[in-house]
Amino acid sequence: MEDEKDPYDRETVLKYITQVRNSFGFDVDVRVPSWLMHYLSFIPVDLSYTNDYDGMYEAAKFAIDEINVDMKSKTYKLVDVAKAVAVHPPRILLFLTIVVKKVGEEEAATVSIQAIVRRSKLHTFELHQWKVKPDASP
Repeated sequence: MEDEKDPYDRETVLKYITQVRNSFGFDVDVRVPSWLMHYLSFIPVDLSYTNDYDGMYEAAKFAIDEINVDMKSKTYKLVDVAKAVAVHPPRILLFLTIVVKKVGEEEAATVSIQAIVRRSKLHTFELHQWKVKPDASP
């Protein structure tokens, strides 16, 4: 009997699943075959493209503004978007890793915040949840 082979790179798919599980969807950099995207839809956003970066920066700016409202003060200032992962159907969710500084502390070290932002078809945003990233790396 001939060994059956998987119709995909099993190691890549297992790495993808491990990244999603271990980072709750924030630190995914593996792309799975497009035909698997219907089932596995955490897609890393390539921030080297200006349009992708601009869209993620806009969502991150919204998230930081909302976080500052939650904190009841202007606590954080957006520095950069370190990583973005998009989740498609049924809704578009953005899993953002955002680099921020505390407002008023010019010499302050940067902090990474993870935020889940929903982007509607009308390009409006809604902050679902956020937290300071557990480890120090963006």
